[in-house]
Amino acid sequence: MSDVRSFHMTTARRINDRLMRPLIRLGVVPGTYLLTVRGRKTGIPRSNPVTLVDGDQGRRWLVAPYGDVGWVRNARAAGRVTLTRRGHGVEYTLREVSPDEAGAVLKGYVSQAKVTRPYFAARPDASAAEFAAEADRHPVFEVIAV
Repeated sequence: MSDVRSFHMTTARRINDRLMRPLIRLGVVPGTYLLTVRGRKTGIPRSNPVTLVDGDQGRRWLVAPYGDVGWVRNARAAGRVTLTRRGHGVEYTLREVSPDEAGAVLKGYVSQAKVTRPYFAARPDASAAEFAAEADRHPVFEVIAV
């Protein structure tokens, strides 16, 4: 049963990503970008809709709300990504943060992102420590301009 549910959720996410790409390119959806990273095996650039979370002191975070998906593995391998919005692309390096640091970022993300809340076990009003326990399923990257 869980395999069927997982299949349908993955299919729905792919459809949603295809619908979101043109809106993000036009800059309609706030806080979203197209993340482009080359595939590890094929070397072909792939674009995925992602959300940047703004932190304190000008820091920015890239959250993987669905878990260890393809772009996370490719970004870990490459260490660099290109974020595009309204036709302008900027290259960034990524630094994966520790679970302790990721807990506060995930808590802030879940309080804003209603669509991806079902993927998290912790409730939006839970402590940062409960979100830190989920950092292995939802990696957080600090985005650093090149």
